[in-house]
Amino acid sequence: MRPETAISLAMLALYHEREGVDLGFREDVIAKLRTLRSHQIPVAGVRLRPGIGGEYSDEVSDFVGRLAIAGYVVQESPIKLTVKGVRLIKQHLSENLADPEVTRGAKVLAVPIEVIQQHSTVKEEAITTN
Repeated sequence: MRPETAISLAMLALYHEREGVDLGFREDVIAKLRTLRSHQIPVAGVRLRPGIGGEYSDEVSDFVGRLAIAGYVVQESPIKLTVKGVRLIKQHLSENLADPEVTRGAKVLAVPIEVIQQHSTVKEEAITTN
């Protein structure tokens, strides 16, 4: 599974678990990635290394930082996604559901496929606001 897909799935799992309040911290995202790996779901390109107070990943930090710069994250610690951020992650995952690793990962992290598919595209959003 590509890094951005695995991190998106981990973030959506936390969002779903916590009912949209916040995602927790980067360490929580890393724990979800570790869960995927422990279930033999390959997570390519995400290196986990020891850090202060637990594991650390440059890829997770970079991903969250890019979301923040683009306006998809309101707060980085704990991580709070905007509505558009949640929509973006769901849309990305939905576009990758043909990958069996993504569907297996969703099952392992207890993210129902229906939750992934619940997103509106920009086109649908434009239609409803006009």
